[in-house]
Amino acid sequence: MKTKKWLVVLLVLLVLVGSTIIWWKQPNSFIKEKVTKEAKKFEPKVTVASMNITDIDEDKITANASLSILNNLPVTVNAQRLNYVIYIDSGKVIEDAYAKPITINGNDTTVLHLPLVLHLSKLGSVLKRLENAHKDSALYTVKSSFIVEVPIAGQRGFNVDFSKRLPAVRIPKTTIKDIDIGKLGFKESTLEIVANVQNPNVFPIKMKDGKYKVSIDNDKNVMEGQMQKVVNIPAKGSAPVAMKVDMKTMKIPKLGWNMLFDKKDTRFNMTFNCTMVSDNNIFKNSKMAFKTNGTLEINRCSEEK
Repeated sequence: MKTKKWLVVLLVLLVLVGSTIIWWKQPNSFIKEKVTKEAKKFEPKVTVASMNITDIDEDKITANASLSILNNLPVTVNAQRLNYVIYIDSGKVIEDAYAKPITINGNDTTVLHLPLVLHLSKLGSVLKRLENAHKDSALYTVKSSFIVEVPIAGQRGFNVDFSKRLPAVRIPKTTIKDIDIGKLGFKESTLEIVANVQNPNVFPIKMKDGKYKVSIDNDKNVMEGQMQKVVNIPAKGSAPVAMKVDMKTMKIPKLGWNMLFDKKDTRFNMTFNCTMVSDNNIFKNSKMAFKTNGTLEINRCSEEK
């Protein structure tokens, strides 16, 4: 009699387990949706806290990004590595990893500071596509993956995506408009240079603390100067930047001759560095450097960005 009861109990249990498995496998299983929904509450959340460009030169853009990772679990978790890929409007611009150990206390947030290097060879095609589409904003996406050590539960892998639409950041363009001899003195004179800076962004920027070096006709003696004023460049606009460099008066006769009769064969090289200021946090207090070279016949000069 007891044997029959145990057989009935076992049969009932098998039916219940089988029914649960079948129910779980159903695409609209309420239990499955409930469990999945509850589990997602405990997944880490990654967001971009800030991003700031620190340097812009002719080859690359260097920036710092802060990633905020929220641990929803009540226990401390540890990760050895965080892999991340950054996209701008579906164009991959960075793929790298944060290889330092990461510890996040239970129900707490930790911030990772990531140094980013965007090569203009990759970024250029993305910006060109935005320009052709006349877009002033872009979708910035960070895809990250990491494996964490959870007490008792062991290792668990997570893939976290984060997207945000922000203004499309474009690099200011600089062209030389004029080079001429300025003030004449007995020992030293000045060379006056006018550059035009175009701001293609939808927000205004300012340039300050500009420093520049100029050499003409492959002269090894480099002439130097420094900006005295802050230059305001409106959104989607441009502004002239006046520069003056001291030069030895003894050089003027040859330079004057070249400017009058041989502009197309007299070459110049110039480097320019400044600090950019903007209400947009991405450009706030970033450094910009560019090199330009060409001939004194300005319409032939070529700029290297």
